Amino acid sequence: SKVFINHSNHPSEQWDEAQRKEAESYGPIVDMPFPAVNPNHTSDEVQDMVNLNGEKILQEKPSVVMVQGEFTYTYKMVDFLKKHQIKVVAATSERLVKTLEDGKTKQVEFNFVQFREF
Repeated sequence: SKVFINHSNHPSEQWDEAQRKEAESYGPIVDMPFPAVNPNHTSDEVQDMVNLNGEKILQEKPSVVMVQGEFTYTYKMVDFLKKHQIKVVAATSERLVKTLEDGKTKQVEFNFVQFREF
């Protein structure tokens, strides 16, 4: 059966109900943590990471993969997955900022809106 791959630094157990429900409409959620991308890596080294992780993702037979993280890795992973005819999405959210009573401290809340396809 097909699965929803969460390839980000945001474990699905921390998602709100709406995001989890939307993801599960594609199949069970499988968390595949986003790698730490060394800022000193060359483009080729990042591509090697993408190839390695991309093959692991393909083995899971995903219906959809959410990819969010370091920009160059994300771009290369989206390209890799799309070349394998895999639907790739990012989560969109509404950012709500509240200034607390002290006038300085801000509380930021993100409310899931939808998955947007790349």
